[in-house]
Amino acid sequence: MPSPNPPALAAAPDGTIYVAWRHVYPGSVRDIAFTASRDGGRTFSALVRVSEDDWFLDGCPENGPSMTVDTRERVHIVWPTLIQEPGSAEPTLALFYAESRDGLTFTPRQRVPTEGVPRHVHITSHPGEPVAMVWEEGTAGSRRVALGLGIPDETGRLKWQRRIISGNVTATYPVLASVEDGLVAAWVHDTGAGPDVRVERIVTKN
Repeated sequence: MPSPNPPALAAAPDGTIYVAWRHVYPGSVRDIAFTASRDGGRTFSALVRVSEDDWFLDGCPENGPSMTVDTRERVHIVWPTLIQEPGSAEPTLALFYAESRDGLTFTPRQRVPTEGVPRHVHITSHPGEPVAMVWEEGTAGSRRVALGLGIPDETGRLKWQRRIISGNVTATYPVLASVEDGLVAAWVHDTGAGPDVRVERIVTKN
């Protein structure tokens, strides 16, 4: 299985290297940190805190961020964090997205609609396609893979369209890739006879 909390890496068309990870801030707060190198990885900029989530945990969360850079050199980042839902007795994981157009500051976090507990998110971008992500959802004792497509509204803000792409079998650890004319998703697929890898082409347009 993948490393439980790997850093996210992305490269822009101009050669800038971006890195994001779940950082240990003072007080054992586990929020997302971000930095950039514009000299081929020899030096990196000061850390940027993507969002003031203030997730306190005296341990190591399993889930880190995922990040992509589009052809306009905008950085898109998505990550899970713990929140307290109104009316709920226990906190739960939720999925959030933010964008940077200068590699220095990020938009306020935007919640991505999910059902159940989201984990293991992976995001990508492609010319002519919406920003897209896949993640694993745990609900009713099972796990499945969901796809979210970020469709810009009239202000340019992304609105997320969600759908399940793995069916009703157990599905975990999804990844998503851009190909020449679309998207391809893969995940660990288990029908009960043992796990294997499912790879599917994703149709994002009619």
